[in-house]
Amino acid sequence: MRPAAPLSEISTFRLVAAGGSGTIQRIFKLGKIWLVALALLCVLAVGALVALASGGGKNDDRPRLSGLVASLGDSGAHVVVTGNVRGAANVLARYGKSCRLRRLSHAARVGGGRFWLRVPLKASRAQARRCGAAVAKRRRSGGASSSAAGSGRVEVFACGAGACTEQRLTLKQSLTEGGLGQGLAPVAGGGRVGVAPGVTVPVPTDPPVAPDVPATRFVATDGSDSGECLAGSPCRTFNRAYEVAQPGEVVDVAGGTYPEQQIEYDSSKTSPEDVYFRPAAGAFVNIAGDIEAYGSHVTFMAMQARDTNIPYDGPADVSDVTFWGMDGRNFTIDSGQQVSMVGGDYGPASDCGGSYGGSNNGVRMNRPGVMPTDILIWGVHIHDVQSYDLEACHIECLIVGAVKNLTVRGSTFWNCSIFDIFLQPFNGDISGVTLENNWFAAPTGPDGAPNSGRAVEFSGGGPWRDVLIRHNSVNTAINLNDGAPNPQYENVSVVGNIAERAIACYKGVSYRYNVWFGGGVCDPTDVAVSAPPFAKARDHADLDYHLTGGPAVDLVPASASDLASDYDNEARPQGSAREAGSDER
Repeated sequence: MRPAAPLSEISTFRLVAAGGSGTIQRIFKLGKIWLVALALLCVLAVGALVALASGGGKNDDRPRLSGLVASLGDSGAHVVVTGNVRGAANVLARYGKSCRLRRLSHAARVGGGRFWLRVPLKASRAQARRCGAAVAKRRRSGGASSSAAGSGRVEVFACGAGACTEQRLTLKQSLTEGGLGQGLAPVAGGGRVGVAPGVTVPVPTDPPVAPDVPATRFVATDGSDSGECLAGSPCRTFNRAYEVAQPGEVVDVAGGTYPEQQIEYDSSKTSPEDVYFRPAAGAFVNIAGDIEAYGSHVTFMAMQARDTNIPYDGPADVSDVTFWGMDGRNFTIDSGQQVSMVGGDYGPASDCGGSYGGSNNGVRMNRPGVMPTDILIWGVHIHDVQSYDLEACHIECLIVGAVKNLTVRGSTFWNCSIFDIFLQPFNGDISGVTLENNWFAAPTGPDGAPNSGRAVEFSGGGPWRDVLIRHNSVNTAINLNDGAPNPQYENVSVVGNIAERAIACYKGVSYRYNVWFGGGVCDPTDVAVSAPPFAKARDHADLDYHLTGGPAVDLVPASASDLASDYDNEARPQGSAREAGSDER
């Protein structure tokens, strides 16, 4: 396109073409007016283009928050804030005088994503001052307070590119005393589910089957096993419902107390889809005895039972069994395969005395030739497992006598008699063990006094094969050898943990980016500190091993660890590298 001539040239052309002096003067004045008007139009057009390029509105370039929920979690110790954020470099949440900050990854800044923040209910004076200063700074950044929405004591700030957005919301109670679908807090990182009036247990995931999926089979305390377990004629036992149910069907269990329940072997249950047992909406289910799973492809959800067991003496091997959000004394996995303990609470239990009965939780090979395989223990609280006679009863919270592929993840151990976990291949090999994102307290006796001084103990010389111990927070030591001469290690790695350094660093073990307290390191990448950097370095139910800061922050590079989440199911990393220990700040 040919460029337009300047306005001055166009005016000159019109002046000459008009002819006559008076007419020329009038046209000259009109030309001036047109020049000014056109200039103003140009200015307005440029301003509109700039506004359009920046998003159109006054606050469109601000970070955006949506879908915010604030609820009381963790038995009332924290406020959990979740939501979606876009265009922010960080998110800060405040409740009262406590704050929690989350730095966002580059992908989250550009494309947006979901965040999950855990704000303590109480703060020290120093923490409160820092919190107040952080909030004041954000309110000065582009007038964040003017964009506040809603009301309530929970404040959420999303900041990026020199601007902040603030929203306020009221606190909702997530620890409702209801059954499945009422007690579960549907937040990233899990929540808690009600199993009895006033009793909740942790769960790291949503339920295996959604609460709004309708049940097709039914069980009640006054039912009869002569029918098909339909809504109008419920069955009396879990086994009858399992027998008549097709793979994928959901069994609603009416509230009440039931005797011991056994799921018998059923040769027709070969589909990978489970039969799901759950409490009816708003109901609590208590099994006044054990749940014994001799059958495969079955899931139990959000109930109380004395013990939950995979027995070894049935007519066939047992596989694909899940216990989700259960509350019991002990669990035992004897030669089971693909068994998952997801969420829940186990303990107290006592042996050789005490009032609770029971023993340690265990993974063993008591069925000849059938190795426990692909075992998952995720987000479970295991506690108060005690021996009242240490010479007669060697009791720990979890004993492993044989296994191929065991993962213990995001679980919490406290008040364990001798060890939190004791691995000794007394009835089969042990290989493929992963311990990650756990909280391990120091073992204590019935009187609360410290016991062995080792949270995790590997007993015997091995060879220990394919063992990965990473990102655990330990208030004492993890010991890879209990005195066996010349222990053997094949593909054993200890990465990104916070723990007391054990007696020795063993040849054949790869140590990388650990934080040790108590003296010494095992590798040049390790860091020594004087004390565990935990919020509450305690060994009982009031423990809190969230990271307080220090050299553990951004310590573990991607080349050493690819762990994608932390103890709270928050994404890793949040900064330039992953934190050592279980908590990603």
